Amino acid sequence: MRHLRTDQEILRVIYDRYYEEFVSYERKPKARETKNFVPIDLPAVARELKIEPELVFDRLYYHLGPKYGRTDGSIRVSFFEITFSNSVAGRPDRHVINFPYMDSPHKGRG
Repeated sequence: MRHLRTDQEILRVIYDRYYEEFVSYERKPKARETKNFVPIDLPAVARELKIEPELVFDRLYYHLGPKYGRTDGSIRVSFFEITFSNSVAGRPDRHVINFPYMDSPHKGRG
């Protein structure tokens, strides 16, 4: 029987894989539009979790995105986006996660 991955397991893998990418934003030549939205490699995350990439995408986009994304008046705060503007690279980033928001205490990371 296959192990059903929890939200926390998925977020832990993403956090561990991309923490250095997040914190090195100021040290590297700018590779992305903002520090907070970090592109993730869904197939690589899925391989580490030993599940299909579609399962990671669906959990982030259809479950965690609506659960943790919010709107403050006319401002939308996303948790996960399929694409995100990147004028620095000249093309949009794919599969971006709001890294600091993922690390918020109310997500249950621990």
